[in-house]
Amino acid sequence: MTKNKYEKFNSIAVLIVALSAVAVAVWQAQLTRKHNQLTVKPYLDVDFTVEGGVTLVLKNKGEGAAIVQEFTLVANGQEFSNWEDLFRSVDEDVNIGMNRLFGFEDIIGSKEEVILCQFPDNTPKRVNIIITLKYESIYGEEDTFETSFSYGGE
Repeated sequence: MTKNKYEKFNSIAVLIVALSAVAVAVWQAQLTRKHNQLTVKPYLDVDFTVEGGVTLVLKNKGEGAAIVQEFTLVANGQEFSNWEDLFRSVDEDVNIGMNRLFGFEDIIGSKEEVILCQFPDNTPKRVNIIITLKYESIYGEEDTFETSFSYGGE
């Protein structure tokens, strides 16, 4: 009988150790996945340079790509489909330099810098611009980048 009790106790101990090992393995896999998601997370930011006009540059400072889902431009409360229409609403004679919009599932790569718009520094009316970019990481995590600034006028 003692041998049976010992074997029963031994079997239960082995089962507990095995279940503990499975639990630790699942926990470790979850931690690894979360770490991988954070490692490839995109971090978007906008920089302005002012030299004979203003250049607006979108930068992905993260290690992962941003997959664009939606890109919107709003100026003084009105939504625009492109930069030229936006600035023509402020000044008919404005001459927009290089400009960029994003379509569905465009990709902003890791460490990529994209010139969004170059416009002159002599815009007579003040314009309040809001740029919104909804995007996903390669893991499908949704995020939104929004920036706003005022430009032009006296």
